[in-house]
Amino acid sequence: MFGALVTLVVLGLVRVLVPVTDEPEPWSPFDVALAIAAGLSFAALSTLWLPDYSLRGAPLTASDFSQYCDSVGAV
Repeated sequence: MFGALVTLVVLGLVRVLVPVTDEPEPWSPFDVALAIAAGLSFAALSTLWLPDYSLRGAPLTASDFSQYCDSVGAV
């Protein structure tokens, strides 16, 4: 999780600090908020709702590491 946040911050800084000449206008705060909302929505769906279709019962538990990996692969 920490690595993903660091990557997000670094990409955001690169986006802000490096000018792009062929872009008609910079991102608006609405665009940034929409992208964050879409990312959080997909993360919530893939964590809470989608595993239920392939892993009935207790979707976030497994008896051993290999079964856990199989469960994550199925999702």
